[in-house]
Amino acid sequence: MIRHKLGIFDSRTWKVYAEFVDNRDVLAVTLHPPLKCYCTQSELETALAKLQSNFKIPVYFEIMPSSEYWCSNMDTLIDFPLLLDVSHINIWHRGNLETTKQTCLSLFRSHSIKEIHLSHNKGKRDSHDFIPSNIWFSNLIDDWQKKYLITYESLPIDYAKYQRLDKCKVR
Repeated sequence: MIRHKLGIFDSRTWKVYAEFVDNRDVLAVTLHPPLKCYCTQSELETALAKLQSNFKIPVYFEIMPSSEYWCSNMDTLIDFPLLLDVSHINIWHRGNLETTKQTCLSLFRSHSIKEIHLSHNKGKRDSHDFIPSNIWFSNLIDDWQKKYLITYESLPIDYAKYQRLDKCKVR
């Protein structure tokens, strides 16, 4: 099997992905943004617009947890629709859930958010821990599902018995 890497700045790499999108019911493509040292914001937004035009569906960059990437803090968000990963915002704020909540709600008001990744962590790393039943966004999910594409990256705690065996911690 040959693995084809998608290069946002190399349109020669887009064909196999465009064909995949064309032949399936794909709603959107989400990508991790590149490192900031690889391009300017303008270059990134231009490449993303061309990629989206080629794919003929929305392409969203995920808001990242670490500062070397584009979309990794409020100052490096691009002027394009985004995927909001609530756990990445929690890492920004080192586990402070109230500040995480306020930042996420602010992003909904100030930026074009089109997709949401739901998971949980302790604010140190993107560990995809079980989502507590009393998490700050639990009462917002039903409303969000009417407006955004929602993806669960980890299970709600109520579904812990369905956790993949390879993810279970040995005690």
